Parts: sequence; structure tokens; C-alpha cells
Amino acid sequence: MAAMPAANIAFNVPEQLNLRQTGHIQLLLDVKKSQATLAAEIAEAGVKQTATVKVWDRMEARLTAPQLQITAITPEEQSVGSLDTAEWRWDVVPTASGQYPLHLTLTALVETDGATSRIAIHTYDKTIVVKVTAGQWVTDFLKNNWQWLWAAILLPIGGLILKRWKGKADVPSDRA
Repeated sequence: MAAMPAANIAFNVPEQLNLRQTGHIQLLLDVKKSQATLAAEIAEAGVKQTATVKVWDRMEARLTAPQLQITAITPEEQSVGSLDTAEWRWDVVPTASGQYPLHLTLTALVETDGATSRIAIHTYDKTIVVKVTAGQWVTDFLKNNWQWLWAAILLPIGGLILKRWKGKADVPSDRA
């Protein structure tokens, strides 16, 4: 690992997402650009993190988290060269409210004797807060509880309306 060259990385972490709201995470890696330059090139919202890591010709960046649906937009395995900035992107959709650890793992893919070995370079752990908006809460509540809402609210209201309607029909008229 001592012979591996160093590279700078920058990535963003959304501090907070709403339930079912898509967040975007972007990771940039470059052997020549500074951390500040890479951080400035991050287009996605969120807190920007930077670091220096060891790299190899092929790298893998993987994002994982419980209760988050994560979709890789770019290939997780990529070649890392000295000419271009390597970029990884993910869409993150929370499936439940709460606070969840977000894990970003960088792995060097080293080929020795015709076989690829994986060397874990660094793992970054961040916490992402998933909030539920009032509208989402009401929608979820109605969707998950419509059976008892029907019985507890609509039937009594219907009975009251029926009672008033029948009461008006039973009142004698004063016309003679």
C-alpha cells in the first residue's frame, strides 16, 4: 500500500432529506487537483467533505445505508487515471424517517497473478437525517389506516346525516 499514489477526493452529503425525496451524492477523485478545487466542482447540495486517499488504476466506490434506497448512476468500478477526474454519482431515496448512517467505501482493485484483489482504502461514515413532512405524514396515515377511518368517522357522520334527514321528513307541516 505504501507504493500506491495519493489522490484527493471530495464528496457531498445531504444533511437532511424528506421521506421519498431523492437526494444526490457525488464523489470526485483526482490525482492532480487540490481538495479545494474538487470541492468547488461538486455540483450537488450538502456538506462537502474532502480527504487524501491512496489509489490504484482501478477503484470502486460504494455507497450503502439502511432504510435508504441507493441507485448508482455511474459505474461503481472505474479506472483512475492521471488525466481526468473520476466521478461517481448516486441517487438516494429514504424509505423511512429517522437518522441513518451513510457509508461511503473506497476500494482499490489490484490485479496480481491474473486475479483481482480488493483492498479497502477508506470508509467514510456520515449520518443522514430523514424527515417526514406534514403532508407526507397525513398521506401515509390515510393510506395505512383507511379501513378504521371509514368505520370510525364516515359511518357516524353518515348516520348523523341520515338521522337529520329522517327528522325533517317526520316534522308535520303547518299548512292546512
